[in-house]
Parts: sequence; structure tokens; C-alpha cells
Amino acid sequence: MIAYFARRLLHSALVLFATCAAVFALIYVAPGDPAGAVLGPRASPAARAAMRAEMGLDKPPPVQFAIFLGRLAHGDLGVDVLNQTPVRDLIAEALPPHPRPRRPGGRMGGGRRHAARMLLRPEPGGAGPTA
Repeated sequence: MIAYFARRLLHSALVLFATCAAVFALIYVAPGDPAGAVLGPRASPAARAAMRAEMGLDKPPPVQFAIFLGRLAHGDLGVDVLNQTPVRDLIAEALPPHPRPRRPGGRMGGGRRHAARMLLRPEPGGAGPTA
């Protein structure tokens, strides 16, 4: 049983790593320069170079990927480019304040509903439950 959970944990880690690598690779597959997209088409080459350095795009891709994984492990999802707010805060605003527990039986749980039916069911040959 422990070996099964160890295999599942290893497979989950590999899938998570592959997903992170695919998301990171989208930066290089997407057309254009991320710094140019932030600054706009009229930005000077010096401003673009400064923005690339600020974003960490001047480092080699393996170093960028290591930094990406480190920030992801700490919950740092970056900053939204449009309004300069942390992405973590934007996600927290979009989520409900707290998850509401759901019961399959609606307001009254399935077990209690069944017990109520059993108590209120008419007796065979009788007029109903006696008080």
C-alpha cells in the first residue's frame, strides 16, 4: 500500500513538473517580447532592456525556470501587468469567501430524511402513525 502511494506521489510530482515546464515554455512560444508588450510599441530600446532585466528575462532560460519554480513554491504568482496588483490577491478576490459544505440530501441529510420517512410511514392495515 505504501509503494502504491509512493508511485502515485511520484507520478503527481512528474505531472506537476511537466505542467510547470509547459506553462514556462509558453513565454518563448508566444510571439513578441513580454517587455515590449508591457511597455508598448513606442518604448525605447533602453527602456525595453531595463524592463527585461526587471522581469528577469536577461538570464538564461534554465535560471529563469529555477526562479519560476522557486517563486511558485512560495506562492508568488507574480504581479498583474495592467493594475500592478499581486496575482494571488486577484485569485483570492475571485474565489468565494468560504466553501459551503454540500450535503447530497439538500437541507435535510439523506439519512435523516430516510429515518423521518420510516417514522411517518403508515403502518400496514392502520391509519398512520399513532401519537
